[in-house]
Amino acid sequence: MSNNKNSKTVLTAPNPKRIGAFLIDQLVLYVVFAIYFTVAGVSPDKPASMLAYLGAVILTLAYRVIYPIYISRGDKVGQTLGKRAMGIKTISANGADITVKQLLIRSLFMMVVEGFEIFGLSYLLSTIALLGFPQIVYINYMNVVIGIVSIALMFIRPSHQALHDYVSNTVVILVKQ
Repeated sequence: MSNNKNSKTVLTAPNPKRIGAFLIDQLVLYVVFAIYFTVAGVSPDKPASMLAYLGAVILTLAYRVIYPIYISRGDKVGQTLGKRAMGIKTISANGADITVKQLLIRSLFMMVVEGFEIFGLSYLLSTIALLGFPQIVYINYMNVVIGIVSIALMFIRPSHQALHDYVSNTVVILVKQ
């Protein structure tokens, strides 16, 4: 990635590292949700309320947006725990640190359109269904198609950008250049 002739080329993160970071982040979120729902008193015999589901969506966005900006300081800005473990981070496509707005757009697109935020999407759809719109579950079909296109782009494009990267104007890079 290069912006002009005065800027340096940045190495984008290889796909296996991106996928590894994603899987680690899903595991982290799974543990967070297990603790959250246990504390909230949700169990298989006592389904979650709409408020509990909404709290889980907020936790997902907090992990994907607040953590990489406000908790990951200095050169770790743009990293979730998964990205940190894999030695990658998300930056703005112009080379600057990622912004809250970019991370929010990126995360919402990943969750609602691509369906990559598996837990967050599930809890969001459950919240909407509890509001009286059970047909919302059909959005999962759209997610599969768009998710496949996004992954294909990530593998085809030299920048390794998925759809959520294009929409949010971001790129995932190797930390050690």
